[in-house]
Amino acid sequence: MAGVIPLNIQKYLIENNKTVDKGTTYAKELPTFGLGRMLTLTVTISASTGTAAPTYVNDAPYKLLKRIRIETDNGKVFYEVSGQELKYLNVFDFGRVVEEGALPTAASSSGSITFTLKIPLAVLKDPDAELVTLVPAYAITGWRIKIDLGTESDIVASGSATIESIVIDALVYEYYDDEKIDKTQFAESVFVVRRVENYDDITSVGERTLKFNTPSVVRRFVLYAYDSSNALSDSVVSKFAVYVDDDRIYENTWKANKQGDVLEYSLQTVPTGTTAVDFGTKDITACIEATNSLRIEYVAEATGKFVAVNENLVKFVDFIKA
Repeated sequence: MAGVIPLNIQKYLIENNKTVDKGTTYAKELPTFGLGRMLTLTVTISASTGTAAPTYVNDAPYKLLKRIRIETDNGKVFYEVSGQELKYLNVFDFGRVVEEGALPTAASSSGSITFTLKIPLAVLKDPDAELVTLVPAYAITGWRIKIDLGTESDIVASGSATIESIVIDALVYEYYDDEKIDKTQFAESVFVVRRVENYDDITSVGERTLKFNTPSVVRRFVLYAYDSSNALSDSVVSKFAVYVDDDRIYENTWKANKQGDVLEYSLQTVPTGTTAVDFGTKDITACIEATNSLRIEYVAEATGKFVAVNENLVKFVDFIKA
């Protein structure tokens, strides 16, 4: 089907120069027509400093987006990650994140940073697979993006800074000439891609296990390791293995896996504290299917937190009605 449907794409703003308050939840309804492919968020954060020059936590602007969630009226979640996790998903998928400016660091000064994050709603690697993982928005009663916004306490490590404003622009990408397809048949056959976070609080070192819900069809795991100060670190996890229905299907050290990411994703360097387990290649999308059990067993060398963003495929009709 994917190779023979000549659909046209359109991009348009669903939010323009929207000022939102820190410490609140931003919500925006998404279109209920067409075939959803991607959202982009452009965020501008303006801040001022006091007499004590501030220092910020790593990835401070992105940590202000505490939780990004795309959900339906009946509570089904397409997407749920933190702003920091989305930043590094963008690095793996697109090679970088575009940003301009910086939060102010000098005492009694002001400044702003603008960055753009992409939220894919389709599998991007394989052109022939992309059209069978689009979201048939016309078959959804209602869905929205929600962003939980933080405050100064989430981004300032020392000194003083005040968030003066947060401004959001949102752009939707969709295929709009869906009259070229049988809408009922497409909605019944199409798969959607879900990207959701699972985590394990590392309270003791040694062998540990992170379990996932089944049945599951997994395309990729993107892994994050945080130390006890909540900073991404390559020293927390030393090795890991993926088990499907008690069969070990993947095993590697953290260090070697990151070196493989450089080649797989054509990166100069892999961001600290992150690595990916992709069951395809950069050109071909492949998946693993877990029927009864799915888990990652790993060795923790320090306390902290181990996070896996599970990128999985589910049949749309099963997902929306479950």
